[in-house]
Amino acid sequence: MLDLENIRQNPERLDEGLKKRGIEPLAQKILVLDKENRALKTRLQTAQASRNDISKQIGDIKKSGGNADALTAQVAALKEQMAKDEAEVEKIEGQLNEILVSTPNIPAEDVPF
Repeated sequence: MLDLENIRQNPERLDEGLKKRGIEPLAQKILVLDKENRALKTRLQTAQASRNDISKQIGDIKKSGGNADALTAQVAALKEQMAKDEAEVEKIEGQLNEILVSTPNIPAEDVPF
């Protein structure tokens, strides 16, 4: 399996190695999927933090006897968006893992073309 961290640091090396094996370059495709995956995970973490903050506010409002319906609706919307984002993360991670697992290792530097 190819190492994603190495691809991030030196995508040209992967493409050159794949070229030696007669395979089309994949570094750009891998990096795009990785970037999307990381962005979605960041968005999920932000949404989780927002949901937690709003949930605390709901608890405080309910303790004081207030109406928290608007905040409850916000939490429901966040949960719905988070479910969609989690499904997208699973899809992208599946695609990324499929590429990383199915692509052969790159040959050593001293292997002739």
